[in-house]
Amino acid sequence: MSEFVVVTDLHGRLGHLKQIQARYPGVQLISGGDVVDGPEYSNVAETIELLLEMGAICLSGNHDWNLSAVLYENNPEYREAWLQIWQHNHLRTLESYGIEGLKTKEIIEARVKADHLRQKIESRGHDKYFQNLQPYFRFGKFIVVHAGLRNDVSIEEQLTKLDDAQTLAKWSDFSSAPDQIFDVDYYELSKSELVPSNESGTTLVTGHYHNKLTPEQRVTDNGRRVRLGTKYGDPKGPINVWESWSGNVVPIFPRS
Repeated sequence: MSEFVVVTDLHGRLGHLKQIQARYPGVQLISGGDVVDGPEYSNVAETIELLLEMGAICLSGNHDWNLSAVLYENNPEYREAWLQIWQHNHLRTLESYGIEGLKTKEIIEARVKADHLRQKIESRGHDKYFQNLQPYFRFGKFIVVHAGLRNDVSIEEQLTKLDDAQTLAKWSDFSSAPDQIFDVDYYELSKSELVPSNESGTTLVTGHYHNKLTPEQRVTDNGRRVRLGTKYGDPKGPINVWESWSGNVVPIFPRS
C-alpha cells in the first residue's frame, strides 16, 4: 500500500461513500471511525456493507465503541452503563436494520433491542465490521486515530495503551474507553491544530469534532495535522477526504 485516502465520521452517509468509491477506484480507504448512528438520512447497514465490500480499514470512533460495547460487553454492569449512553443515539442504526426505535427509556427495552440488533448484524455478516475495528492506523509516519493524541504523553506510549484497550475489547471488555477515541475533555484533542510536540515528522489525521472549516483550514502545522470532522446533519453538505499522496483535503458531496 503506497497510497490511501482517509474519511471520518460517515455516520451512515451512504451517498458520500459511494462517491468516494467512484472517485478513488482501487485506492485503499481508511475509515477513521463513527460509521454508525447519525442524522435522519443515515443508512448505517448499507454503509457498513459497502465498507466491507471495499476492503476498507476501519477504525473505531466513540459511536462505534459504544455500539460494540452494547453488543458484546460481557460484564452486565458495564453493559448497562453503555446501554444508557446508547439510548440517546440508537434510532438510525436500529432503523437501518429494520428495527423500531426505543419507545421508553427503560434499560430492559434497550437490552432487548440491542440483542435483536446483534442478531440482525450477524445475519448479514456485518459482525466482521465490529470484530475487525482497529483503534488506530499507522503507516510509516502517518497516524490516523478518531479523536487525536495527547501532547503530554509520547505517541508510542499512547499507541501501546490503545493496543491494550483493543486486546481487552477482543475479550469483550470495553471498559477502557480511550481518550484518543472519545476525547471527553471538550474536544481538546480533536480541536488541536498541532501534532504532539515531542514527535517530529509525524502526520496526524483525525475526525470526531464536527466543524465548518474550509479544506485549507483543516491542514495545519506545516501539513502534519489534519482535522476532517465535518458539519453534522447536513445531507447535501460535504464529507472531507484526505489524500496521502497530495496532503490535500478534498470535499466530497453525495452522489445524487
